[in-house]
Formats: sequence, structure tokens, C-alpha cells
Amino acid sequence: MKKLVSLIVALALVLSAVLCFAVSADGDEETPVSAGKTYTVAKKSGDATYWKNGDSTLDLKDDGVRLTDGNRGSVAGDSLDYTALNGMGGDDDAVVITVDLGEATYVNTFKAYVCNNDGWGIGTLYFVRVNYSVDGASFEEAGTATGTGELYVPDAAGWKPYVQTISLAQSVEARYVQFELYTNGNFCWVDEVEVYEGEAPAAFPASLWDIFAAETPVLVDGINEGIFQGADSDCGEAFEYVYTFDASNVYFAIRTNYAGRGTAEAYGNGTGTNLRLWFRTNDEAEVYTHFVDVSFDGDETPVIGAKKNGSLTVNEGAAAIETTGIEAEAVADANSVFMQVKIPFSVIEAESTFGAFITVSSGKDGDLANFAINHPYDPNCNFDKEDMDTSKNNTFFPYTSWNDAEIRITVRQAAEESSEAESEPAEESSEPEEESSEPEEVSEPEDESENEGNGEGNEGNQGNEQGNEQGNEQGNEPPANGDAGIIALAVVSVIALGAVVIVKKSK
Repeated sequence: MKKLVSLIVALALVLSAVLCFAVSADGDEETPVSAGKTYTVAKKSGDATYWKNGDSTLDLKDDGVRLTDGNRGSVAGDSLDYTALNGMGGDDDAVVITVDLGEATYVNTFKAYVCNNDGWGIGTLYFVRVNYSVDGASFEEAGTATGTGELYVPDAAGWKPYVQTISLAQSVEARYVQFELYTNGNFCWVDEVEVYEGEAPAAFPASLWDIFAAETPVLVDGINEGIFQGADSDCGEAFEYVYTFDASNVYFAIRTNYAGRGTAEAYGNGTGTNLRLWFRTNDEAEVYTHFVDVSFDGDETPVIGAKKNGSLTVNEGAAAIETTGIEAEAVADANSVFMQVKIPFSVIEAESTFGAFITVSSGKDGDLANFAINHPYDPNCNFDKEDMDTSKNNTFFPYTSWNDAEIRITVRQAAEESSEAESEPAEESSEPEEESSEPEEVSEPEDESENEGNGEGNEGNQGNEQGNEQGNEQGNEPPANGDAGIIALAVVSVIALGAVVIVKKSK
């Protein structure tokens, strides 16, 4: 009986400890996945230099425990709850804390707890960057935050504990999570770092037509892949896509990380979520020869529009062309829109291997501009137009020039292969080369022809040519005004559609 009572008491103590950890000082009811995990502390410029308090009995050197033990909310600066580092005066220096979660885990929220005291010369936090890695060798940026964060314990005698939080729209897989903490002043007091588990992101939706074999879509975020037109690369408008082709058609499918925008009354480029596919099917052309728009208008049958450029050297005289044979479908939920399209080679007059670029624009949302991202993009690629000024931001290359970063599509000539492919689309998937570049800010050029028949509000894409001179370099060092966190993709819920495909054309 005594053993049973002892066991019950022990279990009660364990449960109490768990509950105390789970309900933290700032009201969280979730235990961080980083709780109790091992970590290392360093400075970005080299080894960490620890500081010992004036009280020689208090050594603030990190003991490998205190930054993930859940004990946060301390106020007294001589508390051993802190890890204190000095020599942090450099503008590009930072405290770097790398937590080993023990195994690869999907995570989406990161918190850094620090403390400052101006009287002691302990600087305020002004920038946080979080990186993640599966193998501990190659790290990618998860997100950034600017400023001190939120005061999580009332001010006491000059001591101000802050928490800075970075939350991702979509979880990333990581075993190692790295916090870079930038502070003003020579000292940095770190209280705790936390990593929270998130849901595994859904796979790219299975095509409604079951034609795409690609398992890993290309994520176009305007930072690591692709480049924005006329928008800050931190705007959060991103998409992923796959493509394939058979003997008669080329197929594209996209999924956005934002809710689809567009209605029956207002849709199209500049107004709603719009997929534009650029093609150059004439080798003599220096710019695009055709483009096809797939415009989300609020239901499962996107509006289709297509034009042919009237010139081989510049963007002018583009006129609407017949879209017979083009088919498209859309599925939308509260967080994203999935669209797929089939384009016969005959519509774009493709008779041999040709090039393509993809642009997805979000449409204007209140006071927000129309964000459009081009892919592929490589600032070092060759431009076919000899007089192209490649020193400028050339995000408008489908209009102004064509370059060799294009997606390559093959038109097959074998008759027997053609008949077989027409009966059942091939399961072949061709992924584009992955180009990575730092994007620059520009404004989308005026192009009246592309906005015809795409609903009201298309003027948002016009009159911005002057913005083409205003590229905004993006670096890896923390900017004065900070970077926003990289966006990620939201989960889409694919809804079964009927077998009949209805194609609506732009009026």
C-alpha cells in the first residue's frame, strides 16, 4: 500500500512539473519542442566571450542547460538564468544559438527571450534571424524579425525582459534551429530560446487530371526562386508549380500561398489571382510571341485569355487569339487557390522546341499593390536582345527581351508517339533548372494590351515604368529597417470536380 501511495505521489509531482512547464510565463499552453534540448552558443564572428558578474560567485557562462530549461521571466540581471556575452559591439556581430532538436521535426514558431538594461550598457535587441537545417551543415533562412519584441515581464529597476517571435505560415522541416540575435551595445543577455512544432505541410495537390508526375514542385517566393515585378520581395505572395507536356499539349499547375482573389465581375491580371504563361515559339523573336492568361474568378472554371504579340522585337500590337482547346480548372479554399491548365501546341503555334516563363500575380487587395512573380529568373543569364541594358533590373524580360533562363518545352514529331500521347497524357515531368538570385524591387511596366478583357482594376499594372529604375538590393546582413519573414505556402484542400470541363473566355 505504501508503495502504491509513493507511486501516486511521484506521478503527481511529475505531472505538476509538466504542467508548470507547459503553462509558461507569457501564457503559452504548449511545450516547445526545444524543451530540454542541447545547444551551442557562439558569436557570429567567432567564439563566444562570456561575462562574469561583479559578484565573483556568479558566473554567467552558459552551462548548456539554461537556454532551453523553460525557466524564463527573470528580472534580476545577476540571475544565473541568463547567458551573458560581451564584445557584441560590431554592427554585423550576433549571438548565435544553435539548438539540436534531436530529430527532424516540422516547426513553425520561434521565440527568443533577451533582457536589456541601459544603465548597465546591456543593449536592446534590434534584429533576429532564424535559420534551420536537417543535417546541421547546410542552413536556410526561416524568417527574420525587427525590433525588441514584446515586453513579457514588467519593468523592474531598469531590467526589461523582451520576447521576439517569428511565426511561419507553413512549417519547415528542421533538426537544427539557429537563432542569430543582434543587439545594440557591447553586452547581450539571453534568457531562453524556444522552437514550437507545427503541422507537416500538405503535399502539392494531386492534379485533378492525374497527369503530373512531379513529386516536388518548384517553390517560387521571389527570394530563393524567381523575382518580383513591382513589389517588395517580402510581400509574402508566393506560389509553387509543376509542369509537363505530351505530344500535343503543355500542362501547368500552380498553388498559391494566399486565398484566391477574383470574382465574376472583377478578375484577371491586375485585379485577381492570375496565371500568365509566356511563350516564344518563333526562334527569330527577341521577345515573347504568345501569352495565355488563366484568371481565377471565384469558381472552378477560370477565365481563359490568350494573345499573340504583333512584333518580333518589342511588345506591341498584341491581339487576342482563339483559345479553342485550352482547358483549365480551379480549386480554392480559405488559404490558397490551385489552378491547372492544358494548352495545345497549336494555339501558341509551337512546331518545335520552344521556351516558356511563368508569372503568377495576386491582384490588388485593398491598398496593396498587384504582386507578380516571374520564374525562372537568373540575373547572369544571356539576353537575346543585344542592346538590352543588363546592368538594370530586367524583371520585365518577357516584354522587353527573352533570355536563356527559360523553361524548355519539346514538341514531339513522331506520329505514332503523338497518337499514343493524345489518348493518354504522358507521365513525364520536366522540371526547370533551378536558378537562385537575390531579387530587386521594380514596378510592373505599362502594358495596355495585356490588361484588355481582364475585368476592372487592371490600371494597377500601368504607369509604373519609372519603378524599373529602383531596384532594392537584398543582402544577408540585417538591414536597418529589418526584413520580414519569408513566407511559406498554406495548406490547400483539393475538392473533387466534375468530369466536364467548362472553358470561359475573356470578353
